[in-house]
Amino acid sequence: MFKTIFSKILVITIAFTLLIITQLGLSAAYIVRSHYISDIKQELTRESNYINGIVCTEYLDTRNYSSAKEKLLTASRQYGAALQLIFRDDPVMNADIIDQQCAEVWRIVPLADVGAFAENILKSNDIYGYYFDIFSGISENRSLTVSRLIQSGDGLVIGVMLIHYDMTGIYATLKTLYFDIFAAVLIALLIAGTIAFIIAGRITRPIVKINAAVTEFAGGNYDARSSIKSRDEVGKLSESFNSMADVIADTERMRRDFVANVSHELRSPLAGIHGFLEAMHDGVIPEEEYPKYLSLLLDESDHMTKIVNDLLDISSIESGNALMDMTDFDLTELIGSTLLSFERRITDKHADVDVDFPDEGVLVHGDTGRIAEVIRNLIDNAVRFLPDEGGKLGLKIELTDQGRKAVSTVSNNGTPIAKEDLPHIFERFYKGEKARTRTKQSGTGLGLSIASLIIREHGGEIWAESDENSTRFSFTLNTAQINRNKH
Repeated sequence: MFKTIFSKILVITIAFTLLIITQLGLSAAYIVRSHYISDIKQELTRESNYINGIVCTEYLDTRNYSSAKEKLLTASRQYGAALQLIFRDDPVMNADIIDQQCAEVWRIVPLADVGAFAENILKSNDIYGYYFDIFSGISENRSLTVSRLIQSGDGLVIGVMLIHYDMTGIYATLKTLYFDIFAAVLIALLIAGTIAFIIAGRITRPIVKINAAVTEFAGGNYDARSSIKSRDEVGKLSESFNSMADVIADTERMRRDFVANVSHELRSPLAGIHGFLEAMHDGVIPEEEYPKYLSLLLDESDHMTKIVNDLLDISSIESGNALMDMTDFDLTELIGSTLLSFERRITDKHADVDVDFPDEGVLVHGDTGRIAEVIRNLIDNAVRFLPDEGGKLGLKIELTDQGRKAVSTVSNNGTPIAKEDLPHIFERFYKGEKARTRTKQSGTGLGLSIASLIIREHGGEIWAESDENSTRFSFTLNTAQINRNKH
């Protein structure tokens, strides 16, 4: 029934308000009624004491009977009450004292048999008693009866007096009070309902907007965002959704780019392989030239294998499944041995190599194989982008020990990287050259991305700088001394 937060808040608030206001109204009515009736009881109790004195000192004295009865009639007139005197041993003195002004109200009193009622009061021996509506069976009037034992000066109980007080007007007043309280409850409920409606709307409206943004986002609109700006929990939820949406949108963009790039990178070698095989199958390529084209097919196959292996490598590192064999090793020796594997390519480029290492080895902590892969990628990248001819070509490798970290830099004086390309240089499949066709300088576009992942896994940093004089790739590693201090 209540499927929305708005309806739940509204109903709960109204129900709670109704319960509280009704409870307060009933409590107020009960308190007023109790105080009102309590005041009447106390007044009649004081009057009964006064009447008891008149009865014992004057009414039972025949000489003062007339004046005493006049006083009792005055008391009846003052309270609009009926007074009954019932004596234990002298029933002749029993009397119903009712003033003429209230005779119509109490006409039933002389006809009612209160003997048994009075007898029970005498037996209870309670000085005072309070009874409501003892004439309810024979009269429609509401009444309060106050009983008091008639006691002589020495405390002897000689009878009982009953003062019947007309409560019809009191109950009518209380009924009006109850109606006023009920009307106040309805007004308060109306006001509370309006306030609850406004508050529920203010609370749920931002949630509805966030839900709309989530629904739109789930439908494929990755630009959908929540516009809620507040400092409360809903505002924080909005910020969290927007942050999540940004991450998912970036991830989706990267996924699409990744699929597009993989498709492109694999399409080129596959197209080449298919074209060569089709030409060989159709006899377009003579058999004597098969060795040449088989070599090209192997190159394309190797390129595809390199792409797949690099993708598996990235996936393994990002998923945390790539186990790192962390040891202390000499980074100087690792760079030197890795550099030797590029000797032929460097020689073919007719490039000079400048190595700047500390006189003593630099011990770092890491996975030797992974760091060697980083160094190979950086040197391969630097050698690949050395021009084939023109000017003095140079490759420089530097290593500095900064105490807490070792900084390695591989640089060349080849074609600089454009400023707009630098922020993206470590993204997978990103290549500085805009044409997506393969050239002699093209790689898989994954080497620098893999290097970045490996260095981050080692807690280091990697960055690139480029100007008209040189292009530099640098990375940091924690030294072995820092690692020992951590333990």
